[in-house]
Amino acid sequence: PATQYADLVRLLRGRGIRVALDTSGEPLRAALSARPSLLKPNRHELEQVLGHPLGSSAAVLEAARRLLDQGIAEVILSDGESGAWFVTPEGALHARPPRIDVRSTVGAGDALVAGALSAHLRGLPPAERARFATASSLVDPMLLDFELRPDSWLRGRADDPRSLAGDAAVPTAQFVL
Repeated sequence: PATQYADLVRLLRGRGIRVALDTSGEPLRAALSARPSLLKPNRHELEQVLGHPLGSSAAVLEAARRLLDQGIAEVILSDGESGAWFVTPEGALHARPPRIDVRSTVGAGDALVAGALSAHLRGLPPAERARFATASSLVDPMLLDFELRPDSWLRGRADDPRSLAGDAAVPTAQFVL
């Protein structure tokens, strides 16, 4: 049912467990009232739930801040090649990825969430968390553009996704008022 994620978020929050949620459609709409700790929709998914387009950066930030007002601690809104917005009560960051040759975006949002959680657990400051998460989202699409890499190539790079593509693929992150 559309409420399954909302029910699970409520159950886990009731036990003191923080929850990151990345879903869409009716499950996303239902989960908003459950207040996951971290919510990661993409722009299109959030527009569908809100029922109107988010045509500007200001509109994206306003929508994310309304979610914070509802009790969600952090919103990461992915926006394709434009990057991702990282919004908390302390402020907002916009991280822009470098241009890469993308064969598929399948898994990029999941990698963004994984990178954000990993960066949080590592204790990285906000701008570095945004850059790390955004770099993580690039790994899957980038690797699909290259031939399969040998284990020796990945060794030593797996701890930081920013190292997978060299200096040219380090995302930028800037604070937004």
